[in-house]
Amino acid sequence: MRANELSNEDISLLEVYIFFTRQIKTILMIFFVACAVGIAYSTTRPTLYMSVSNATIGKSISLDSNTLGLLESPEEIAYNYSSIATITPIKNTNIVKVSSTTEDRKQSIENVKSTIEKITKNQKEIYQSQENKFIKYLEILKITDAVNARTLDILQIASKSSATHSSEMVTTELPYSGKIKQNLLLTAFIAALVALTTGGLKELCRRGSEKKQLHN
Repeated sequence: MRANELSNEDISLLEVYIFFTRQIKTILMIFFVACAVGIAYSTTRPTLYMSVSNATIGKSISLDSNTLGLLESPEEIAYNYSSIATITPIKNTNIVKVSSTTEDRKQSIENVKSTIEKITKNQKEIYQSQENKFIKYLEILKITDAVNARTLDILQIASKSSATHSSEMVTTELPYSGKIKQNLLLTAFIAALVALTTGGLKELCRRGSEKKQLHN
């Protein structure tokens, strides 16, 4: 039993060796042609510009300053303001990353700047609406001077924490679309796969032809 297994392994290795000795020229030719096409494609990709800035989301008004909620959740911001820029919430924070990648450097910067301005403007309107409702609610109640003082403190804290602001924008140049390494690795993999497949198909055709000749 063991001898048969060893014999089968020897036959398999011999078949692999014969396959490569017969088809090595085809495999190498297809591999280099496919690599040349992939390299030509990868090195002619345009230069891109990626602009990035982090926006800190403001907090809403709350009677308890220790449990202030956000004016909008990071997920809501990602959904509402992603028309011209990519918005990525940073996990477990009130910060979102706003980015834009285009072939035009100025357009990339403008996309991020415009998106942050839109977020800031809308959140300011949300806060002002909350503040107006809060004040109207308090006017309905008969409150003491002490509560008045507490209310002013709440509004003061809220006005500071509700301001949505952003970090300095950074723009990075990405030669070859920023994916030259990935494209070259993918090219090598695909070229090898195509070359081996072509060599295998050619070998199958050769063997099929030999069998027909034997039968004839």
